[in-house]
Amino acid sequence: MENIYERDYHRKAIDYALMIGEMEGTYSHLKRMSFFEDATILAEMKGRYYKLYFRALREEREESEN
Repeated sequence: MENIYERDYHRKAIDYALMIGEMEGTYSHLKRMSFFEDATILAEMKGRYYKLYFRALREEREESEN
């Protein structure tokens, strides 16, 4: 049986996109509720995951072209 918690199992572009979507919603709620410090921290986190998302997307496109 495959271990679903292996390091690379859930690291496809779509997985990053789903996580970023959740983070965007949380970011909006934090700002609306005036938790600006937490929103700033989450914005930094989003930036890191957007980079991973675009890297994964590029790699997946390159793989599908070959």
